[in-house]
Amino acid sequence: MGKQKKCPPSIQKHREILIALNGSLAGKSLRQIALDLYPPEHVASDWFNNSALKNRVRRRVERGRYFMNGGYETLLNYTPKQ
Repeated sequence: MGKQKKCPPSIQKHREILIALNGSLAGKSLRQIALDLYPPEHVASDWFNNSALKNRVRRRVERGRYFMNGGYETLLNYTPKQ
């Protein structure tokens, strides 16, 4: 895989949410989803009960399900600050 371009944090977060949702719908475990999102060495060193990384992946999956079940409308009504 090639080098990814840096994108704004909000876009990166939504990208991670979509990847996490896709992984969850495909039946992947949270750890497998984490490996899709982050470098393997980061997952290996930071994956334990109640770790910040595990909680972040869990929240990404939850947020993806929220968007899938109609929450995406909150994005459509979003008005950026001027």
